[in-house]
Amino acid sequence: IIKAQKDSSLRKLKSRNLGFSLEDIEENFHETDLEKALRLALEAEDYKVAVRIYYLIIIKILSENAHIKWRKEKTNFDYVREMNLLQYRAYFSSITLSFERIWYGDSLIGEQEYNLLKPQFERFINKLKHGEQ
Repeated sequence: IIKAQKDSSLRKLKSRNLGFSLEDIEENFHETDLEKALRLALEAEDYKVAVRIYYLIIIKILSENAHIKWRKEKTNFDYVREMNLLQYRAYFSSITLSFERIWYGDSLIGEQEYNLLKPQFERFINKLKHGEQ
């Protein structure tokens, strides 16, 4: 419980410095301009939050295209299990593991590590948007 409260406090503090509330984005991400939030996170060099926003972009696309049914109480691996794009399930699982290692890990990531992850996220987003194999 204490760790969860600490994590929540850190997210609030970080997102306040970015000009948006990460908790608000997570609650209303279907109505939120996630690309703008991503730009703000990158301008602030908060790469951990940028990775979180990339993951939310993916969840949003999957939900909007009825590949998953978004519910606040679901876990990331609930989404992996229910994903109906079987050809992308392994890729989504890999992205989920990368995201969770960064988001739930105790260390901050720098620009170099972010730049290694960014193409993986962007490639998957393009696959989902354009039906690429």
